[in-house]
Amino acid sequence: MRFLKAFFPFLILVMAWPALGFPGRVGQGLALPYYGIPGTEGVTVFHRDGYTCYRYQSCCVTVSRSEGGAAAEIRVTAAGEKDQPVCAGETTGDNYQVSRGDSGTFSGVRGDLLFLESGDETSGRHLVIHDLKKRQRVFDSPYVPPAKILGERLLTFWKPMGEAYPWNCSEYDAFLAMELLPIAEVQLELDLNTLKSRETGKTRCKGLP
Repeated sequence: MRFLKAFFPFLILVMAWPALGFPGRVGQGLALPYYGIPGTEGVTVFHRDGYTCYRYQSCCVTVSRSEGGAAAEIRVTAAGEKDQPVCAGETTGDNYQVSRGDSGTFSGVRGDLLFLESGDETSGRHLVIHDLKKRQRVFDSPYVPPAKILGERLLTFWKPMGEAYPWNCSEYDAFLAMELLPIAEVQLELDLNTLKSRETGKTRCKGLP
């Protein structure tokens, strides 16, 4: 009886693990509360030879990789028969090729929207959104991580404004002393229903080499 009492809390935790949003194994996949941008949908990730499959309730996103490890192609497969999602590379389906070549980083799915991050810190990053129903790119903006989805429809992210000055960067002198270039950034809110953005009034700055 003592053993059962001691084991009972552990049993409850195991049963509640998925509901609490912690990662857990589902078959050979890894179940996550989201992938990429916080606020995107829960996903099960399958690592295959040469590609990774992100399985959502309504679709699967397949990211194939080149020999160097960079993303070579991002492809979306709609749900298969009986509303069971399928993955490109595992079964045939109606595929939407999001991009090929320098596809950037897959950053999650929310409803009909697929999020990507392209570029790098040297060339500049962009937040890219594809509409899976329309099968086209519907949003592309310079941005600085991180991005986050708040509530049902708002996504917040930071956008570079250019070189900062003492009046909009409290760390201006400190950055110059470290031989860093002060860069100003502004926060934006993007309405995921209308895909219209506006500045929130918040700004920040950072130093670049």
